[in-house]
Amino acid sequence: MISSFKDNKFNIFKVIYLIPIFLITGPFLADLTVSLCVIFFLYYFFKYEKSYFKNNFFIFFAIIYLYLLLCTIFSTNFIFSLKSTLPYFRFFIFCLATVYLIEKKILVIETLYKIIFLIFFIIFLDSIFQFATGENIFGFKSPLHYRITSFFGDEAILGSYTFKFLMLFLFLNNLVNYKYKNHLFFLGIFMSSIIIILSGDRAPLVFLIICMLFLLFMDFKKIYPLFIIFILSFSIFIFNSDTLKKRIVHMTFQGFYKTLGNFDSQKFEEKKNLEFIQQEKPKFFISQSHHHHIIAALKIFKDHRLIGSGPNTFRVICYDEKNNYKEFPNSCSSHPHNFYIQLLSETGIILPILFLIIFLIVVYKIFFLLIKKNGNISNEYLILLNVFIILFPLSPNGNFFNNWLNIINFFPFGFYLSYYKNYLISK
Repeated sequence: MISSFKDNKFNIFKVIYLIPIFLITGPFLADLTVSLCVIFFLYYFFKYEKSYFKNNFFIFFAIIYLYLLLCTIFSTNFIFSLKSTLPYFRFFIFCLATVYLIEKKILVIETLYKIIFLIFFIIFLDSIFQFATGENIFGFKSPLHYRITSFFGDEAILGSYTFKFLMLFLFLNNLVNYKYKNHLFFLGIFMSSIIIILSGDRAPLVFLIICMLFLLFMDFKKIYPLFIIFILSFSIFIFNSDTLKKRIVHMTFQGFYKTLGNFDSQKFEEKKNLEFIQQEKPKFFISQSHHHHIIAALKIFKDHRLIGSGPNTFRVICYDEKNNYKEFPNSCSSHPHNFYIQLLSETGIILPILFLIIFLIVVYKIFFLLIKKNGNISNEYLILLNVFIILFPLSPNGNFFNNWLNIINFFPFGFYLSYYKNYLISK
């Protein structure tokens, strides 16, 4: 019966190809696709092939999931936490479903590779158009005059989206046997770099530079032309656009100097004539608002050291005046904007330490591969780079329990697991 997955009626799973497109429209369609795939997958495998879940990946994430449920049970707001943790398992199962669909040739890697490149191409043209005219081809205007948002409209997540799929694109490039893949490799990096620069999103830009450097160290001959083109493109756009220059160059100092405060469109004109560096002002982590979020989260952690205040409860417990966590006007938010700090305050000490250990192991393996380098950018190296960026402790992040963010982070891991599974079998 399990072979029925090969039947045409199960081609419904090919809707996975549309996830990169659905993510542009928002979380709903992408989340619906993931949920439906998980439901079908669980039904058939629990009925016909339960052994498929007997693997280290499933066991590892089952333990994490059970721990999140434990934190939920003792949460300061049980119902609110349960809404976030109960459906969280679907992201783990979705990874296993992706592995199976790849094995059964229902999901073809070459097809997804071409789809991602096509998305880059369309967004690249649209971003250039919006940068030049102030609105994209559908008439969408960015809510922030110093940012380009393209098809994302009011959501300033263009840079993050592009970078995440660039990492998957580079990985798939190593797997496909396509005549023009070298040309697409260079074009994909070039277009995504321009998109990220124009987006004004600094975190993806920093990670893009880090990624380029790591690739350069591993394969200098292949990457250095791209790196030079990136530097030239960066210089041309930044120093010929006053808003981009202020956003990416000057406003980056807001992480260190209080005089910058919180950068927003309403105060932009007031800030642009200020001195950007005043050494006597106190320093902050990332920005003043980020710093105040972290202070509030650490206060919560001090009161809930073992299992935290409960998954996704920062937004609830911080605003409650009786807890006295809101030390500054901008202390509270929907989340502390850093995975490790959020997990500290909401789940206690265990998960942040676990992720930090994984991060350090990844760092060790990356440098081991660099020392051992053979001039080729291996799939393992690209996978490690992606995990390195996702788990980087000092990075500003979205909400750990946000559906859109989890889908875009977990989507590539089905492909990575498929690679590792085949790699282990072949050894």
